[in-house]
Amino acid sequence: MKGIAPAVGRDEGKRQPVRRIDFLRSLLYVLGVGLTGIRPVSAEPMTCATCRQPITGRYVQFGRKVYHPNHLLCAACGEPLDPRQFMEHQGQPYHPKCYAESFAERCAICHKPIMGRYIKKDGHSYHEECYRNKLAEKCAVCGGGLVGKFFIDPWGNKYHAAHQSQCPNCEYCGRVISPATTGGGYTYGDGRSICMLCYKTQISGNAKARPLVEEVRAKLAEWGIEVPASAAPVNLVDRGTLRNLLRRTGHPGGPNVNGFTSVLTEKQGNHIVKREMGVYVLYGMPKELFMGTLAHELIHVWINLNNGRKLDYAFEEGSCNYFKYLMHTHSDGDLAAYAVKSMQQDPDPAYGAGFRRAKRYVDSKGLPNLITLLQRSTNFPLGY
Repeated sequence: MKGIAPAVGRDEGKRQPVRRIDFLRSLLYVLGVGLTGIRPVSAEPMTCATCRQPITGRYVQFGRKVYHPNHLLCAACGEPLDPRQFMEHQGQPYHPKCYAESFAERCAICHKPIMGRYIKKDGHSYHEECYRNKLAEKCAVCGGGLVGKFFIDPWGNKYHAAHQSQCPNCEYCGRVISPATTGGGYTYGDGRSICMLCYKTQISGNAKARPLVEEVRAKLAEWGIEVPASAAPVNLVDRGTLRNLLRRTGHPGGPNVNGFTSVLTEKQGNHIVKREMGVYVLYGMPKELFMGTLAHELIHVWINLNNGRKLDYAFEEGSCNYFKYLMHTHSDGDLAAYAVKSMQQDPDPAYGAGFRRAKRYVDSKGLPNLITLLQRSTNFPLGY
């Protein structure tokens, strides 16, 4: 513990009249409280506790004893102490260094005394630097020891909080983007950040997209959903275009929606005489997420072809997301597994909670019954 500096005063060598204030000061002296600049009233001259010689000038006081200024000595090394800076232990004064060597806790790594801030873990104490360099987990971005606040991305990469403003997280897998964690990354013109792991399979042009569109249609057909190729062309767009489409149609989709199905109808009375649909999917998504998003949007197309009524929002979006879930569960990729986990934890009342309601229905009644429900109803039945 740090000591309180001893009092520094001056003995003027004269007897002073006994007054009330002198009595209080004398009482404080007897109690061992240091004084500054005032000589206690005493019948005997003040004597240095070290050399036993009278004190006629300046003095320092430690506890109940007084000393010549250079006679207050360290209890460990015997050298004079600076009365303004010392450590006290069990009533004895010490140089800070001597105190540390004799009494301070020692670092479990370098075994040197610990003064100031330190880290305590599993019953051992460490200098911050020793712990950071030898024991602490390493930052996935810079390799330095993780001490203090840090973040963890969905893949378990731990990194210093300082990197949060320097290294974005991948739009699609959530990894912190850096040369060490993802081999770097790329930023699209619409502001999306994608890591190089996801960028390797990104779908940006019709040449890459066309065979995947047919693959998704074929997979939906296996599950009982036939979506004719002529029903709605698939278009790859940037985020700005997608947001404009959402805004024009009043769609409540959030800022990170990856796809949209546009439906324009012309009616005569209650009969639809003309229907135009188009599917819009963000360019640059990794293959697995592109296919999941496309499956979701093609279910919207199928619903419009097979059920002309307006469906409950959570019922429609949740059911569409169920087919996205099916697409991901039929993929062995890590990114698909990450997407499934994200869907299961999504707090959104339609895309998240609606999906989980659709899954409970299928788990209970089977997929064919969900397909029939989407043809004939507008909402989940009671209990789901």
